[in-house]
Amino acid sequence: MVDYREISQDYAQGAIKAAFALNGTSCIAIVSQLSDIRDSLFSSYVGLSLKLWCIGLSLSALTWIIGFASARYVDKSYNESGEWQLKRANELMIGGYVIIITSILFSYSAH
Repeated sequence: MVDYREISQDYAQGAIKAAFALNGTSCIAIVSQLSDIRDSLFSSYVGLSLKLWCIGLSLSALTWIIGFASARYVDKSYNESGEWQLKRANELMIGGYVIIITSILFSYSAH
């Protein structure tokens, strides 16, 4: 029998790791170009880019917490009767999607 909880947790972990990787590479791209940017007209944007990167990385970390909470509500739905746990898990899952997409957008806006 297929354990959908395990499969969904694996996919969620993959998405969260991808969000961290995208945000991490954004910072590396910015830092690697600092010497070229320092004296140009774009130097004022470096600070903004780093702030956006920090926001994106923080959102990626928040996604882990939301993913954990969603998984806990799914587990509770198996142990306790009631549909409210699954509804809460779905709400958290949708919130996680929004945060991951926002995190990726911040990583691209940092370029």
